[in-house]
Amino acid sequence: MYGTYQQQDRLTEDEILERMLERRHHFAKLDNSRGYQHSFRRKSRWELVRLSLLIVGIECTYATETALVAPILLGIGLPHTVMTMIWATPSLAGLLFAPVIASVSDRLRSRWGRRRPVMLALGVTILTGMFILPNGSAVGELLGLTSVGWLATITTFGLVMTDFSAETSNGLCRTYAMEVCTIRDQARVLSIMVLTGGIGATMGALFGAIDWNRLGIGRYLGGNDASVFAANWIVLFVGLLVTLTSFAEIPLPVQESEPMLRPVTQKMLLEEVKRVHGAGENVEQEDVPEVVGFKQFLLNVMHMPRSMKVLCLTQLLSHMSYLTYCLYYTDFVGATVYEGDVRVSLN
Repeated sequence: MYGTYQQQDRLTEDEILERMLERRHHFAKLDNSRGYQHSFRRKSRWELVRLSLLIVGIECTYATETALVAPILLGIGLPHTVMTMIWATPSLAGLLFAPVIASVSDRLRSRWGRRRPVMLALGVTILTGMFILPNGSAVGELLGLTSVGWLATITTFGLVMTDFSAETSNGLCRTYAMEVCTIRDQARVLSIMVLTGGIGATMGALFGAIDWNRLGIGRYLGGNDASVFAANWIVLFVGLLVTLTSFAEIPLPVQESEPMLRPVTQKMLLEEVKRVHGAGENVEQEDVPEVVGFKQFLLNVMHMPRSMKVLCLTQLLSHMSYLTYCLYYTDFVGATVYEGDVRVSLN
């Protein structure tokens, strides 16, 4: 919980928080048609799972990429060096454009909210990229582009669409969940996302272990690889649909014009505790939603606390090792375990 005070005549932080949420919940219920009252109540475990289902699809996508993208690129006829460089393109795109997309999302004034429109666009991009990845050769033949260079370009385009959009959606999904949950529920929803992420990664690995040709599905979808991506596509589509329809966001213009519909932040709670315990007045100072531009984002990165820098360094090293694993794990299994040729053409 948020701490208690020994004095009997003082309200605890939890009690003050409950009163703040109750006032906002009552105000939001005055216009039930907008459906904003959910932002000021405790959510059930199933409701938190609904917010987390997109993470299942994203982690499933990561697992599928890890297992199949390297063999697909090598099967086209690309050397290891070029394949490695192609794997680096989504990360480079994320470095350049993910902060821009996050800044645009912060400033979005859509009636549908700030996060969900961007998540929808990124979700459609992931689904499109997942269709292109296993069918790069077929797409190239359809367009009359059958050279190795063109097939590599088409497949790379699908990889960038999938990996970059999945990575960006991962952060936005967590931000969306944090914004529609109360302070009490934020830790719960993040814990559930860790669990559902593990389930998604397991599903992606299991899809790759199934012999889809033996089941007959592979013959209709174009082989095992295409079948794995199709199963992953369905999981991601369902997760995207459920998460986007779980709870309505309070649009930025509404928060600006109606202070009682602004979410209760930790800063607001601490200020209210000081006012109640200090001056004995129960008057809230409303927090206007802070919109951080790209320039301010860069300044925040440069001047972040030391603990955050250590955390970011840990994330950097983790992703470096993960990429190495992605590049060579499937090669190791194919060449060492099965004594095969990882560069053989896909016929």
